[in-house]
Amino acid sequence: ERALKRKEEEKKTSDEISLAVMLTPTKRKIIKEVDEGTEIFLVRHGERMDLTESGSAWRATVPKSRRFDPPLTENGKLQAQEAGRMLNSIEGIQFEHIFSSPLARTLSTASEIAQVLRLPVTVVPGLASCAAAVAKVGINHVDLLSSEAMKALCASIVDIDYRAPRNFTAAINYITTLYQPALVVTHREGIRELYGGRIALPYCTIARFRTTRHKWQLIHMSGPCERAESHQEDKRKVEHDDQSAPESSATSASIHSTKKNHSDSSAFNLLPEISSSSLVFPSQ
Repeated sequence: ERALKRKEEEKKTSDEISLAVMLTPTKRKIIKEVDEGTEIFLVRHGERMDLTESGSAWRATVPKSRRFDPPLTENGKLQAQEAGRMLNSIEGIQFEHIFSSPLARTLSTASEIAQVLRLPVTVVPGLASCAAAVAKVGINHVDLLSSEAMKALCASIVDIDYRAPRNFTAAINYITTLYQPALVVTHREGIRELYGGRIALPYCTIARFRTTRHKWQLIHMSGPCERAESHQEDKRKVEHDDQSAPESSATSASIHSTKKNHSDSSAFNLLPEISSSSLVFPSQ
């Protein structure tokens, strides 16, 4: 009887350890590989408050520890609404869910898009790990908004997935196993990470990726913002989340990014190596 009781206790302890490992975000592994031809749409957030004329006034009202997480401007909300309309007009594409980084500007962007598409939103903390200010200290060491504050910014939130991977590319791969095609609101560095290099990305750029031979390939980009307006931020000398992108960690993921030659000649940075028949976004 004692031996049976000891065996039951050992099994209970083993089960508790297994459960603890399963619930630890940094330990969780994606078992299912991303299938060939899988698609994901990444949307950069809209205009951020700290890089506008109102930036100085905003910074004066918040503690230094929170300056990495500026809100969206009213103009940024309009950009997000237009991005939502563009996403809604893509031929042959029907989205079912939106995934968002937990930072204020991405949540507000996701909220505007969700209202246009009438879709629920799930917050995935790992989608913020690519942002420069977050990458500098690590996603587990930044002061993220509370769940109540997140829902105040985005009423469409139905879940905050703390069990999802905390690495950006791993989080992307995880999301693609849940919905196809997947729609993600994230940061400039995230799009660059999946792309595999630096690339001009105006506010609310929509980047469409597809897996080819187990690599993420950028097949099209478009967006509602004019390049001249959206790149004023690059002239600013403020310490913020969207400074030079950190070293990409994409090579450690099961799906790697692939670098393509590109041109900045067009307003929405359409990739020149993609045939016109592949471009499904409405012309602007």
